Amino acid sequence: MADWGIIVGDRRAWVRDISLTAAFSLFYALLAPFGANLMPLQERVLLCLALGFANMALLWPPMRLALWFGDRAKLPELFVLVVGLTLLTLPVTLVSIPVVRLMQPAAPKADPVAVYFLILTMVLPGGVAYMMIERRLLRPRPAAELVAPAPAPAPAKLLAAMSPRLGQEVLALQGEDHYVRVHTPLGSELLLMRLRDAVADLGGLEGEQVHRSWWVARGAVAAVRANGRRLTLTLDNGLEVPVSRQAASRIRRAGWMER
Repeated sequence: MADWGIIVGDRRAWVRDISLTAAFSLFYALLAPFGANLMPLQERVLLCLALGFANMALLWPPMRLALWFGDRAKLPELFVLVVGLTLLTLPVTLVSIPVVRLMQPAAPKADPVAVYFLILTMVLPGGVAYMMIERRLLRPRPAAELVAPAPAPAPAKLLAAMSPRLGQEVLALQGEDHYVRVHTPLGSELLLMRLRDAVADLGGLEGEQVHRSWWVARGAVAAVRANGRRLTLTLDNGLEVPVSRQAASRIRRAGWMER
């Protein structure tokens, strides 16, 4: 199942998309290719911005979806980008022609094929560069790197406070007022300490605080369930842990959805 949070994008992804669209639009308005220099600068800027924002949603979310499928089909990234942007330029062309007619009624009727190739020369290099940069800076780690390591032993301080019957493998910590409940495969136990102190004592054990009352070891997560914008983690012992909205985007970027 696709990770729609990554494909549709969170708030930061939309800010990037909007900023990039505005920057590209202004760049082409100033560059004035293909005879556009005959238009006054103000008209060029307005037209380029209108075209950019009219087509923004037709390019980036579908392109992220194409890359998602491409990753799972093990297709070369550049191949998916070139083919995807070439195909997506068709609906962009179909939207752009009426936008130009609306904003410039006196302009001569354009040849759709010529418009398609004109738009493709602008979309293809910019789109390839944008998607490749975004994926390298912000994408989750590849699936091969997401194999959860065996849980590391918990730090001595926390172990010393736990009953020996619980073993040494910490699956999760749950804050309960001034106490923290330590969950292990063998059961759970309340300890008189704050959640933040228990998390600090975990040392190098890989995990995330997914809720103000929960910390979870990454290696303990058996499944991630999405219900709309809400996420729930299922641990190896069957325990279900809620994920706050603030933590949801963080664990998506960290690749926890790839299970």
